[in-house]
Amino acid sequence: SLNINNDGKTPLEEQQANALLISKAPELLEMISELLKELEFHGYRHSTTIYNAQNLIKEATEQT
Repeated sequence: SLNINNDGKTPLEEQQANALLISKAPELLEMISELLKELEFHGYRHSTTIYNAQNLIKEATEQT
């Protein structure tokens, strides 16, 4: 029988989806960083969402 996960994907499909997401992570990070800069430029400096996104990016890119 075919093993299906809760999301309806097989383990191979899930691995492929994860690999694609990981491969696009640097581009996603750069794009989100640019979007945050544009939002701040247009006056959205005191947004909790922006603050949280900036902190998440900082956590993801810190060298330990």
